[in-house]
Amino acid sequence: MDLYPCDEDLNRKSPDLWPEKLPTVCDAADKFLKTVNEQNVYESIHLEPEDISFMNELGKLTPDQVMDQIKKMQQTAYNLGRIEQQELRRGALLRVLEDMLEPSESIPHEESVEKDHPMDSAPTDSTAEEPSTPSTEAVANCK
Repeated sequence: MDLYPCDEDLNRKSPDLWPEKLPTVCDAADKFLKTVNEQNVYESIHLEPEDISFMNELGKLTPDQVMDQIKKMQQTAYNLGRIEQQELRRGALLRVLEDMLEPSESIPHEESVEKDHPMDSAPTDSTAEEPSTPSTEAVANCK
């Protein structure tokens, strides 16, 4: 039982009665923020007149309208990513990037792309889906 003796005295006074002022993270942040010249911060940001007018428009919106605007921007970014992916795939299928690469370099996924999509056939648009029509058996089963 006495293998781990404790010398701590629990009868001391509470630190609330005699708080000691120790430097904190908040003190360091306040000191740092006071040393930063606000003019230098604003001068380093270069805004175009279009950006300023866009920020003014956003400032006039309600929170729900701001969320809708953010969702529209996210959707636009997603769509741009999909378009870029399609164009990169098209470039790989058409071997557009081969001229830029040195002979020792090769596109790592080129072999798998050629297996899936031979160069003799035209690339298909993956976003365009043919409308599906119910089969006659499925229609007969519903009756």
